[in-house]
Amino acid sequence: MIKQPVSLIAFYTVTCISLVGYMLLGYSTDRANFPQLIALLGILFGGYFYLITANLKETFVKQSILIAILFRFSLFFMLPNLSDDYFRFVWDGRLSAHGINPFAIMPSTFISSPEAGLTGLDHKLFSSMNSQEYYTVYPPVLQFIFIVSAKLFSSNVLGSVIVMRAFIIAAEIGSIFLLSSILKILKLPIKNILFYALNPLVIIELTGNLHFEAVMIFFLLLAVFLIMKEQLTLSAVAFSLAICSKLLPLMLLPLLLKRIGFKKSMRFYFICGITSILLFIPCLSGTHFVGNILSSVGLYFHSFEFNASIFYLVRWAGFEILGYNVIGKAGAILSFIALLGICSIAIFQKGLSAGQSGKDIISFFSAMLFCLTIYFAFATTVHPWYISTLVVLCVFTRWRFPLAWSGLIMLTYFTYRSVPYSESLLLVAIEYLFLCSFMVYEWKRSRKQELLQ
Repeated sequence: MIKQPVSLIAFYTVTCISLVGYMLLGYSTDRANFPQLIALLGILFGGYFYLITANLKETFVKQSILIAILFRFSLFFMLPNLSDDYFRFVWDGRLSAHGINPFAIMPSTFISSPEAGLTGLDHKLFSSMNSQEYYTVYPPVLQFIFIVSAKLFSSNVLGSVIVMRAFIIAAEIGSIFLLSSILKILKLPIKNILFYALNPLVIIELTGNLHFEAVMIFFLLLAVFLIMKEQLTLSAVAFSLAICSKLLPLMLLPLLLKRIGFKKSMRFYFICGITSILLFIPCLSGTHFVGNILSSVGLYFHSFEFNASIFYLVRWAGFEILGYNVIGKAGAILSFIALLGICSIAIFQKGLSAGQSGKDIISFFSAMLFCLTIYFAFATTVHPWYISTLVVLCVFTRWRFPLAWSGLIMLTYFTYRSVPYSESLLLVAIEYLFLCSFMVYEWKRSRKQELLQ
């Protein structure tokens, strides 16, 4: 049964309500106010799912892309209200602006030094940070953005945030352009671009709450686009920029072995590695640089836990059997299992046919999607903005579970309703039960379609 096209009134009613929702959420909602937060998120996701499932005319699709950009600009002047990560961005930028390497000194050590006052890093900024006891983990591309924001606004947090947000919105516009270009090459429906462009999680968490998955996603899409154009050298440079924005794309490198062949892969890895080393050179400081950054990354796997799935089951078993939290050992073991899963996808994925057909590229996106899904399934920490990468990858595949997850994961903001923070394991269970159910449904539907072909 073909749906009737959406009327002009319905289209603009939904978009206007959504715009008001973004403004209210961005400028007058505290994350401790969970009832207001979840109500606004419900409205935004309701409008989103209506638009992406409706029968939109081509004109409405084009207008929706412009509206998606408008939604992002509507949050341009807000201070992030659902995340406090931006305080560390400001901290790192001010350190770098005064010639101090943020990879070389912890905030808790620096705040008591005589230089702290001279750099504009006071106790107010320090107390607002959630990462006082570990070295920065943000790679050089982000450090460049941080230092630019600090140079332009040396003592104004909102000014620095606006500069950083300008970079994010620019990256988002670039990603939307690349999505459109890749969809056209693959002859996929242009409407698929709305899965990412209009997604409330993507808009709120990347533009609103200032998470730099936006920059990483842009460079990752650019790398794939250049592979499709058979410009492997430029693609390797773009992939390096993605890694140097967020380390996450590192785990996708093994997928290239079958995708572009062994020799080309070796050349790709070499260029990507050299580019990454060159980008990291300004961050080097003495002999402790590698140890400092690895110690902070290690904390992520061995100490941090939030909204996990498989790990929470392992943790429960650990308490029942051993009587203590097993995160120290389990984090490393689960990471190794995830690595084995990713390598299995890289080994058993189909190789290229003659040339790079549309099916080859679509299967490449599917492989990346499931590699990251495996990683998040075994991770000890899964914050909402992590899912933005899955959302962008599903645009090119038949899988839609990342869209369902993008809505379900916002339930985790229940954690911040009071201080000290308290996570609801019931909501975590609801999130993953619904997600797994949807994934099983999609898998069965996919199998049925394959049998009918």
